[in-house]
Amino acid sequence: MLAFLIIMMRFPLQRRMQMMVLGMPVVGAGLLYAAVKRLGQTKGAGGGLSSLFYDMNSKRFGAESERVLELKFALADFFSHLFTGIGSWGRYAGYQHISWQSGQDGGLFLHSGVLHIALKAGLPGLILLFGTIWVFMAFTRRALRTLPPELLGLATAGAAGLAFMLPDLLIGTPFPQVRTTQMLALCLALPYVAMAVYRTAKVSEPADQAARRYGMAPAPSRYPVHA
Repeated sequence: MLAFLIIMMRFPLQRRMQMMVLGMPVVGAGLLYAAVKRLGQTKGAGGGLSSLFYDMNSKRFGAESERVLELKFALADFFSHLFTGIGSWGRYAGYQHISWQSGQDGGLFLHSGVLHIALKAGLPGLILLFGTIWVFMAFTRRALRTLPPELLGLATAGAAGLAFMLPDLLIGTPFPQVRTTQMLALCLALPYVAMAVYRTAKVSEPADQAARRYGMAPAPSRYPVHA
């Protein structure tokens, strides 16, 4: 849904309305299917919308779920090591009480990418993370307003990809997984790649104009992305 909104905003208003009319039934059917499938996996959760968040609010493990307990343990360690963090290979206190935090990787990860960075790198790491996202958003916003149609899709793909990964960044485990971190890096890079191609093309434009003036063949392609 988040990626769809990013892509939809790149179209004129009339086209957006057409996309909403045609696309929302399909999106709604997909969300309904996912909700029904999720509810079918949480029998005994008490029913209702709370079953969608069964692993977060269940009472199977005492007063609160292991997912919430995991975040509380990590948050407590973050406040205890506010400016230094616990280090890349540090383990937060109390991880032994979490059933899935066992084996050699026990205590090394948790289900929140933002809290993972805060726990490992402290407040400086958290500032760098949000600073990176802020700079990316500011640059991408400018790029999407500047780029020609030939390169707009490349930058939009990066923005939509990051939007798609936001839920995983908030309540998932993106950073311990190399493949997910690589995809995040790829999404962050795409708007910069598109803008670099555009600026290179602008620099070469005067040479092309001079070539036409003297009857010479211009450069074969203005945007090498399509080569």
